[in-house]
Amino acid sequence: MPPRASSDAGLEALAEKDVLPRARSLPPQALLREVPLVAVPERQKTAHARLWLVAGAFVALAALGAFRIVRAGTETTDHATVAARVTSIAAESSGIVAEVLVEDHAVVDKGAPLLRLAAAAVDAKMAAARASLASAEAALAAARTRANVVGRQVDTTTVVARGDETAARARQKLLEAEAARAQAAADAATIASDLATRELERVRTLHAQRVVSDAQVDEARARAAQAEAEARRARALVLATTAERTAALGLGEAASGRVKLTTSGAEVDLARTDVELAAARVAEAKAALDLVELERKRAVVTAPARGIVEKRRVAAGTFVTPGSELLLLVSTDDVWVDAEFKESQIGKIAPGQAADVELDAHAGVRLAGHVESVGGATVARTSLLQASGNGFARTTQRVPVRIALDRRPEVPLAAGLNATVTVRVGSK
Repeated sequence: MPPRASSDAGLEALAEKDVLPRARSLPPQALLREVPLVAVPERQKTAHARLWLVAGAFVALAALGAFRIVRAGTETTDHATVAARVTSIAAESSGIVAEVLVEDHAVVDKGAPLLRLAAAAVDAKMAAARASLASAEAALAAARTRANVVGRQVDTTTVVARGDETAARARQKLLEAEAARAQAAADAATIASDLATRELERVRTLHAQRVVSDAQVDEARARAAQAEAEARRARALVLATTAERTAALGLGEAASGRVKLTTSGAEVDLARTDVELAAARVAEAKAALDLVELERKRAVVTAPARGIVEKRRVAAGTFVTPGSELLLLVSTDDVWVDAEFKESQIGKIAPGQAADVELDAHAGVRLAGHVESVGGATVARTSLLQASGNGFARTTQRVPVRIALDRRPEVPLAAGLNATVTVRVGSK
């Protein structure tokens, strides 16, 4: 019975090293390192070799089965890349870029200033809007004063004359405010005309260097002419407002000499209507001022989210209009992975399943995520390729799958990095 004794010795050695119970969880290479070498007499070598063959076959089958069980619960693809939200930053108002505050590849936080437009013309508009608001508020004050006077008025020449005199003074203040507004508008128009003239000179210089076309020169000349005409109109308005203010002084003196004014209910209603109209004009002036303040705020372009600046397209001195693309902002917070799985894999994949992401750029780093969505069409649609003979060869199609990351990664992720995605299809 020597062979039987040799077999028992080998099995006892395998049991002592706990190899057989762990055979299902070890790959064949690891298992070979775990199998003990049992010293046996020369006469027992044949039996011992048979035992090794039986044990090796058993372990190989167990390892192969375990590998297939593990692999059956996952689907893997290396057709995957990192993706990020890319925002095109555009100008919201027109003007000349005064300063660019960021460079390409700069990391900026939400609200950080990116560039600044020249604000001289906007400041002139703001001064004009504030003068208009002051004028409207003065008119409202005058209308309320007159309404109060008319409401308490008695049919006496003294009360009537006093009310007319008060309204005349308010009118004088109103015209003074109107004159200030007209002067501010004239200043703004003059600044705009100067800017247009300098722009025309610059375009003419570029035209002489054959950098711009004749049409661009004509367009710049037309803008300069239009700006000059607006400046002349604004200066004419200043003269007209000044003349009207002088006439108002005469009306005030005439109001002081009025002897009698008939007071009636209709006149009271008219005074109340004047108050309502003046209040509406104040609201309109406030809205105009808000618009100018918004335009002033838009002169500084800020980042809508945290991200990385890419493809800066403007520099100081560039003229931009609303909608002009200034730069791109690649988000560092809104990041995901776009994977493409074969059509033979996609039937097992569903939203919510856990996924692991490995990046070529960061060896050894594994990111945890989950399936966020599965595409409704293949990457390139179904395509039949003409094969030799009369048949067709159908190519394997891939379906896009978006993988959301469960937490913000600690390593930098640049959009476009290659990745390998493994989805645990039984984890939902």
